[in-house]
Amino acid sequence: MKIDDRLLFPRGTINAESKEELIRLLSEKLWECGYVEKDFSESVLCREKRYPTGLKLHGTTFHIAIPHAEPEYVKEDAVAAVVLSEPVPFCRMDDPEEEVSVSFVVMLAIRDAADHMKMLSGLVQALQNPERVEELSCAAEEKELAKFLKSIQGGSVNVSE
Repeated sequence: MKIDDRLLFPRGTINAESKEELIRLLSEKLWECGYVEKDFSESVLCREKRYPTGLKLHGTTFHIAIPHAEPEYVKEDAVAAVVLSEPVPFCRMDDPEEEVSVSFVVMLAIRDAADHMKMLSGLVQALQNPERVEELSCAAEEKELAKFLKSIQGGSVNVSE
């Protein structure tokens, strides 16, 4: 999977008032870079309503969301990631009636189901480590986000220049 620094947004580079606005912003970036179809955003929004992606991490106030769409909207595998200065509420994946204030969003654009699950499980596993969460919450440069995402794939991710 490709990690494109044009799709990495460290703390303070993107702000949004709602999850819908944030999903549209990240989807637009993926589309502008040629990774997804134009209607990727609407697919993510529809999927988020049915299957929320907010994940509350225990022992921290730094929570995550992993919105994504169906694979037919993906042209080339990629990931967009943002660390928010001000959290945005997402419904929880384990309790859709509850919201969680999300500070880290990773939008996946992955065609293969096995690769998708590998990335999801890698994210969840990495974020169980309090030191990794602290490091990520302070990410001020694209290279810090790229390093974190690359580590999830065991170094198999290519970072574009």
